[in-house]
Amino acid sequence: VAGLKSIQSAGLPSVDNIKDEIEQLVINEKKGEMISQRIQGDNLEAIAANFSTQLDTARNVIFNSTFLPSLGNEPKVIGTAFTMEQGQVSGPITGKSGVFVVKVIRKPTPGSATNIPQLRRSLSSPVRSQVPAQLIQAMKKNAEIEDNRSRFY
Repeated sequence: VAGLKSIQSAGLPSVDNIKDEIEQLVINEKKGEMISQRIQGDNLEAIAANFSTQLDTARNVIFNSTFLPSLGNEPKVIGTAFTMEQGQVSGPITGKSGVFVVKVIRKPTPGSATNIPQLRRSLSSPVRSQVPAQLIQAMKKNAEIEDNRSRFY
């Protein structure tokens, strides 16, 4: 059974309407800041012992992934890890589900793309198929059509 809870007018929502959604985000951000301030040094074992947590290793991580099996959806952690050098330890990274410290154990050199024309076609194909539909939508949105059918019928 479906029911209508509220009606929201167009435009920016009021603070009361989004308070519950934002409140948890702000709490998590503040917790992240507090934990980040308590993290000192670059010894992962000492940091893990200080927070009564365990170390974990993510293997076979690729740049365009946002999900890590042991962490979940943490694109900020993955992005930071790929900007680091091998053996480097990051500072505290406040993610969606916690505060993380990353050490790059091994960073393989990226291979070269051997078939660049095929890669280019496969990447541009989805975009090419979307262009006509998006063009029609843009024309509908910007068109000023006047309905004069009543004059003739």
